[in-house]
Amino acid sequence: MIAPKNFLLQAIRLRKLIDRQGEQLLEEAMANLLKNGDIGRHLKKANKLYHERRDMLCHLLRTQLSEYISFRVPDGGFASLNAKEMESAVAIFGKAIKKVNGK
Repeated sequence: MIAPKNFLLQAIRLRKLIDRQGEQLLEEAMANLLKNGDIGRHLKKANKLYHERRDMLCHLLRTQLSEYISFRVPDGGFASLNAKEMESAVAIFGKAIKKVNGK
């Protein structure tokens, strides 16, 4: 910000005041969510959704790309894909897009 020094000092003070209040409100909101069990319910729903998405991706990889790649379903975290031929990932995914689009 380009401004006179006294304006900058006032803006800095105001920003610090606003930031402190914002953090306190956020902390109170999070404490209430934890206390009420809302966070636990959210995490349970989110995990279910992520597992469904993972399972769908794995299904699509197996049914659409099994001739190009192999993989292991992860227990958690990231999975690694292995190309069956010495092709770049870009070429493999280019073929996948063409196959899915029916070209």
